[in-house]
This record gives sequence, C-alpha cells and structure tokens, in this order.
Amino acid sequence: MKKPIKSFVGRASMVMMLIVVMTSCDLFKLDINTDPRSPSTASPDLILPNAIASASTTFEGGFNRNIHGFMGMMTSADDFNLTTSSFSGTWTALYPGPLKDLETIIRDPNSVNLPVYLGMAQTLKAYYFLNLVDLWGAIPYSEAFNGDNTASPNINPKYDDPVTIYADLFNVLDAAIANFNTPSGVSFAAGDPIFGGDRVRWTKVAYTLKLRMLVQTRLVQSKFPNINYVNVINDILNNPLPATIGGQTVSNTTKFLTTASENMEFRFNGALTPDYRHPWFTSGYTASTYGGTYLSHQLMFEMLENKDPRWPYYFKRQTATALDLNDATQRGTSPCSSIPGCQYGYIVYGNGGIDVLGRLKTAGVIANSTFSTLTTAEKGFLSGLFGRDRADNSGAPADGSLRTAFGAYPGGGIYDDNYPTSWPISGTVSPTTRKPVNNGTAAGVAGNGIFPMITTSMVKFYIVEALLTIPGVTYATAPDALFETAIKDHIDRVSAVSLTVDSKAVAVSTSNRDAYAATWRAAFNDPINTKLDILWKQGWYTSWGNAIDSYNAFRRTGFPASLQKPLNRIRQFPLSLPLAIDELTLNSSAPQNAPQFDTPEAALFWDQLKFKF
Repeated sequence: MKKPIKSFVGRASMVMMLIVVMTSCDLFKLDINTDPRSPSTASPDLILPNAIASASTTFEGGFNRNIHGFMGMMTSADDFNLTTSSFSGTWTALYPGPLKDLETIIRDPNSVNLPVYLGMAQTLKAYYFLNLVDLWGAIPYSEAFNGDNTASPNINPKYDDPVTIYADLFNVLDAAIANFNTPSGVSFAAGDPIFGGDRVRWTKVAYTLKLRMLVQTRLVQSKFPNINYVNVINDILNNPLPATIGGQTVSNTTKFLTTASENMEFRFNGALTPDYRHPWFTSGYTASTYGGTYLSHQLMFEMLENKDPRWPYYFKRQTATALDLNDATQRGTSPCSSIPGCQYGYIVYGNGGIDVLGRLKTAGVIANSTFSTLTTAEKGFLSGLFGRDRADNSGAPADGSLRTAFGAYPGGGIYDDNYPTSWPISGTVSPTTRKPVNNGTAAGVAGNGIFPMITTSMVKFYIVEALLTIPGVTYATAPDALFETAIKDHIDRVSAVSLTVDSKAVAVSTSNRDAYAATWRAAFNDPINTKLDILWKQGWYTSWGNAIDSYNAFRRTGFPASLQKPLNRIRQFPLSLPLAIDELTLNSSAPQNAPQFDTPEAALFWDQLKFKF
C-alpha cells in the first residue's frame, strides 16, 4: 500500500544518470545554448515521489510540532510566542519546492496523456493548499508560480482571498476525479509512494477532501452559494462509486476513505543518504542525548488514566528512577519546579491542583495514591513520565536522558517497554533500567515512521460532526457507532504501524481496544456531556502526528474544552499564522499591515468562534 521513497529516489537517480550519459554522447546535437547535462524537465513518475517526500518532511517537522504545541500536546510554541520568522522555513520549503513541482505537472500539456499522475498532482495540490489556507488565510495562489514565465514573469504574486481559493480547490478536486476516471494503458505505480497508482483510492481522497472542506465551512455556507451542502455531503456519504474507475474495478464502493488500510500516509524509509528519516526521529534520537521537545503532561496523564491502548506506541520512557523532589539538587531537574500554577508537575508527585496519584488509583491504574506508598513497580513505571505542563517556559535543565521521548508511532522510534497487560500496575511490571534513546539505530529502530496525512478515523470524525450539526445530513451508521469504530480503527492502525518500525513492539489487545472504545461511546451518549466535546477530545488523542485537523476543529467548535490553560502564555491563542519575513520583505504584493495572528481580525473566514483566553 505505502511504498518507501528510497526505491523512487534510486530510480530517479538512475534515470537522471542515463539522461546525462545519453545526452553527453549525442555527437549530432550542436545547440551550444542548451546544457545537455542539466535536463530542464522530468517525468511525473520522478517528480511526484520527491515532491511528496519533501512536503511530508516539511509538514511533519517543526511546523507540525508547533501546531501540536498550540493544542497543548507538546511544548513547541505552546506559549504562542510567534514572530514573522517562526515559519519562514516552512514557507520557503514548500513554495519553490513541492508546490512548484506539482504545478509543473498540472500545467504540462503532456500530462493529459498521464491522467492518474495529473489527478494525483491536482489532489495533492488541493491537500497542501487547503492546509496552507486553513493556517494562513490569504496566500499566493493564482499567481504563485509565474516567476519563471518568460512571456510575463511575476515575482510578486498577489495574495488570493481564502474563499476564492476554497472555491477553486473544489474545482481542482472535481478535475482530479475526472482524470482518475480517464482510461489509460500506462501503469502509474512507479511514481506513487502512497497508493501505488490505485485510481480508486485517489478518487476517494479527492471526495474525502471535499467532505473535509464542507464540514470546515459549515458555519459559512452562504459564502459558497453554488453548493448545496446537504445534497453534496449526502451524495458523498450515501452514493457509491461506479463499478469501475478508469478501467480499474472498485472493490470498496464508498466514495470516501473508509478503512484503516486506505489511510493516506507517507512512509519515511529510515535512509541516511539522502536522509529520509522521520523528522521526530531525527530531532529526538540522533543527538548525544535526547533532543526532542517536551511532551504534554496532560496528554500522557489522561491517556494513562483512560488506559488508552495507544499509550506505549506514542510515548517512550527513558528512566525508571524517581526523582526525590525533597532534594533541592534533584528538584531543579524536575519540570514545573519553579512555575506557579502547575497542575501535573513531575507526574509521579502530582504537584498543584490535580491529585495525579489519587486519580490514577480511582481509575484502577495503580493501587496506591501517595508517593511514599507506591510500590517499586508503580514507582518504576511512573518515573519515566517526564514532560511539562502547557506553556511552562522555564529554562531546560540537563534532562535529555529523563524526558519522555517520541515513541514508535508515528516517528519510527522505540516501543515503550514493560507496559502492563492488566491493571492495576503490579510487580509483574518490572522497573528495568531504560536506556536513553539518543542512539535509536543501536536499539533497532531507524525512523521509518509515517506522516498520517488523512486517517480514516479522522474522516469518521468529520462525518459525526456533520451528522450532529448539519440538519438533513444522513448516514446509515449512527453517530455513536461510527465514533466507536473510528477509535478502534485508529488503535489498530497505530499498533500495525508500530509493529513495522520496532520488532519488539507488541500488538494491541483486542479486548483492551474494545473496552476503551466502548467507554468512549458511553461518554458520547451520556446526556451530561456535549457530544462535540467528547468527539473532539478523542480527536485530540487521535491527531498525534498530524494536529492540523485538531487545531482546525478547536478553532471551529471550541472543543475539546478541557485543555490545560497555558501557565505563561506570551500571546493569545493563534487564530492564524504570521506571514514569513521573507515574503513581507521580498514580495511587494504581501500585505504589510495584516492583523496580528492572535487578534479576532486574523481569524479564518470559517472561524466564527475566534477563541481567546
């Protein structure tokens, strides 16, 4: 289903070498104004894999970690201290690189003879630009790639209105669907590292993106008067695909991505030259000590309290030795040691207003509720939960060997050892010494994780939200049942991916998975709860690895409402992202007086909430 990029890079290198050899040996080609060793064009099967790899590295790197920080899942930018330099790397990596490559394919008149590649380029364009619009609002779009147009070069592209971009992306996706349904005798597997040239799955991606756009803009339907939201959503949810698409037989007839095997994922391959390891792995596992950002105490604590089966795949503890906070020299190493208002602090002790150990005992995770009464096994298990509270911006001590690390999912790190098969934690969980993760390769992992672009679990969350909020939308499966299935699907996929990156990983227990999902379904149906709040709290846990959907949902709905408040925020919650300084300096069309990213004026057109603390 997902093919490593390494084979495509190797193939591209061989083809480019062949081009050099053939052109340099052509004794009859005397055009001295053309360098035969530097071909100006390449075929889509060479361009697409590298465009996808480059974009995935950018989206899954520091940029996505900051989005996780906005949502209180890790400490990157969790105090919202953003500047015009915060995302310069993201901007300059995407526009002249993968986005330009995709546009080159789309504009190439020869692409009509390669309809699946053309459809892929259009669908990927829609996916990437949809993310950019949802994060920045107005951006260069219609004039973005005309700088090298010899007839009419434009190095100062205008900033298009986000509603206009959305409207065009609907058209781009319709064109992609038509291209996928165009017969062709050409095999498209070679240039597709995601679905291996599968027309049907790409068609489903296009329809799924349309569904996401409709749910995203459900509060501002009047901005798209030509779209009947109920009719279009019901068509996507309830009408099947045709029996064949472009000659390919359709086996799963739904128009949208349905099963976990259809997840739109990019798989990093762990190669060092060129470096195609997952960005979370390279940031955390390759320095002399663990270099990854702190993970959220709230996220780790709540997933443990809920006995979430994904816990040992998400997180990797590095130490089994508890700090003694009565010792001043050790207390200085503990997160939150000098910041008032901490709720979780060092999770073993449970500083602040939350009785961490008491809640874990009530949940049946541990049998004792004070530090002095913790058993050796309990203390050994909890000691490695070493992250930070939201927006604890105190300095970082020398704690690289103590911090909880990124785990096997999605970054291709290490599966957490000694995770209990039954609760409460008992002597059967051995507090063995845990080696620091700074040399991940020596531990048998290589960073061959994934960038989860669209998970079918998240698609089910879109559908549940539509069923709850848009009168007239219908679907054969009830919202609570669909919600429960989404949870099970994601747990299974997290487990499956982790088993491929760490041979020591243990498959998730079906009974634990089902019990967990049933508990959340009951919470969804409990009248004391708000269904959208329960939906997107689970969406918060599920968005690990790609938090853009969770960030969008929070701005759209205000849920989940239970996120820890920042301890020391510098600015208000970001309603959009600040433009890059390079754009403001070099593009004369860039808005010079754009509203500050954390003010109501900076909210996206679909954001009616305009959240602030």
